[in-house]
Amino acid sequence: PDNAARCGVEAALLAAEGYVGTRDGVAGSRAFLAGYTDDAHPGELLAGWGERPLEIMATSLKPHACCPLQPNGAGRRAQAPQAARL
Repeated sequence: PDNAARCGVEAALLAAEGYVGTRDGVAGSRAFLAGYTDDAHPGELLAGWGERPLEIMATSLKPHACCPLQPNGAGRRAQAPQAARL
């Protein structure tokens, strides 16, 4: 939260000085997609919108960095015996 507030204040101060951003923050020449590819196809972002499940529905969050996150423990990584010394 503190960084978001700092960025908001910084943006407001820059705007007060006359700075402006790109009109198209996704597909513009200096926008999000330009940072990833020279051959962006922004129309594909919304292709099939409402006709197929959103990709976000196929993701999940790992509760812990060491959690293998497999359903029913399948594919669980072998854990070192508790007696092992590092």
